[in-house]
Amino acid sequence: ITTGCPDQLATVIGWGTAEDSYVPLILQELQVLIQPRKVCEAVWIEQITDTMICAGGVVGEDTCNGDSGGPLICNGYQVGIVSWGSRKCAIEMPAVFTDVANVEIRDFIRNKTGV
Repeated sequence: ITTGCPDQLATVIGWGTAEDSYVPLILQELQVLIQPRKVCEAVWIEQITDTMICAGGVVGEDTCNGDSGGPLICNGYQVGIVSWGSRKCAIEMPAVFTDVANVEIRDFIRNKTGV
């Protein structure tokens, strides 16, 4: 598995709040660009580890409160799990996802789920 599908579009799915803190009644999806590690590290100085990837960063389009735990899908494979981002949603900062291709994360998932 290539870690995070760098520089490719991916789909994030969730129930997070939208504009004006509106909670959607229908599951939402959004196309986001997987950001290169250098971009992620430049935005989130000293907060990014090898177990993380970043995506998005377009004003008005972002994960938000309530999306945590949702999937980030690239080329039909889940490559990430929504983790955290800016306190203000939909600003020009990429969101941070757990990188499920990371060996440490894969081992954790296997140990906890038996899959």
